[in-house]
Amino acid sequence: MDWLKATTGERKALHRVTSAILKTEGLGWQQFFLDELKPPLHVADTYHQSNFAKGTIARGRALRIYNWIVANHLDLAVRLDPRLFDPSLKSDWQHFLGSQGRYGDAQLVRPQHGRNLVERADKNPVADNPVPLGQSFWFLIRNAIDGFVLGLEEYEGDWFPMALAHDDVTMAVPCPAGKQPLPYNIDTGQPVMLSERADAGLHGFAFLVGPESLVRPFERQLTLGHAILPETLDAIAHDFIESDAGTMAVHRLNIIFVNG
Repeated sequence: MDWLKATTGERKALHRVTSAILKTEGLGWQQFFLDELKPPLHVADTYHQSNFAKGTIARGRALRIYNWIVANHLDLAVRLDPRLFDPSLKSDWQHFLGSQGRYGDAQLVRPQHGRNLVERADKNPVADNPVPLGQSFWFLIRNAIDGFVLGLEEYEGDWFPMALAHDDVTMAVPCPAGKQPLPYNIDTGQPVMLSERADAGLHGFAFLVGPESLVRPFERQLTLGHAILPETLDAIAHDFIESDAGTMAVHRLNIIFVNG
């Protein structure tokens, strides 16, 4: 759609989607206007409750907000309002995650007082409780197939590979059927603790399981600490979709990290 000709109703709808995304991200409106939008939008604290909520926000500003959502939260925006955010805007990778990704079989585990507290997200794709920055955790996936697993983490629209072994280097590791901790010590099978120390907000996780011949080649194309190129993500999607039926799985989980 042409946002420079957007109706009042369309701008109201954009406000509703933006509100839901900010709630999921744990962001306030002022933080969004000043820190997320580039360049920042200097407006009054109540701007979102007046102009934006009423659908009278300037169309140029609405376009900037729309573009930010497309760049950073398109998958969620399509689910919230597919009329406003056309599913055709999605990349092959995003379509792959939407069609093949499953919530509920990836769990967040937080060690507390000698016990491992497991948190599942079956219907709600966001883990129930936010995780304070610096707190230790690990993942547990319930996997139905034997293979190798590759872990990817999404933050602010970019996807990054994860180290899934105790050496902090190996990205693709064996993943037998059953319950599998991630990351884990390949020698002992015991989970390896993770923690997020810097980046608060919504993080998405995808664990891709498939035959070694499918997973391992992509490990060689990825670099820890560097965002994965869009064309590489699309290539991963293509090869996984074309794999034999019943030989691959995609386990997803979203987590909100907050300042302690």
